[in-house]
Amino acid sequence: MFTDPRTLPPHARQGNPTTAPTSSPSLADYTPTVLTSRGAQHLLATPFNSLFLAFEAMLALGIWSVVTLWSQVDVPRLPVLVDQRLPARSLAMFLWVAAAANALVWLRTIVPALDESATPAFLQGTGLTTNPVFVQDLAVWLPMMAVAAWWLWHRDGRGLLLGGAMLVTWLLEPITIAVDQWIGVQADPTAPYVSTDVIPVMVGFAAVTAVPAFLFLRSVRPRQGESHGT
Repeated sequence: MFTDPRTLPPHARQGNPTTAPTSSPSLADYTPTVLTSRGAQHLLATPFNSLFLAFEAMLALGIWSVVTLWSQVDVPRLPVLVDQRLPARSLAMFLWVAAAANALVWLRTIVPALDESATPAFLQGTGLTTNPVFVQDLAVWLPMMAVAAWWLWHRDGRGLLLGGAMLVTWLLEPITIAVDQWIGVQADPTAPYVSTDVIPVMVGFAAVTAVPAFLFLRSVRPRQGESHGT
């Protein structure tokens, strides 16, 4: 887990470039965005059911975990935790390509439906008035990925925090979607919003993202007692 900067010596809290924090981010530090995204999806795209309060708790846990993380992390000092072998620009390019490709896929569905007076095909049978996946991704997650990639390109501490969160989200969320689809098919194979065809696609996305996520996480590790120059 991240070291609370309040527990560091005064010279470390002031950003002394020769003193590294005593611990580095772990996988758990990058997972709150997954809870936030999936909690919102379950609340906004799932009919009211007995798990409603559990989904509320999931969303609240994700949001407040993000708030707590950002408030406690000495973001400007994060670059001293990163091994020089971190391929920051390659990871940034991956995030940009992933965000652009995802946006194009959604826009390919959205734009043709803008001139339709009837309910768009992607909403038929769902009982929804709009698609919360499109809303979240285009307004929050994809722009966030693009900004995180820009910061990561420059090895900015904000990119190391947010870029890592986006990589872990893109690794874990497709797996949760695949599980959702499998459960949905078992419950009602005739439902228009579930399909076994989605499962291998999501597993494939997770497998592809596993490579950059691994490259990132292996380069962000404890370096206790090691000195760093600027």
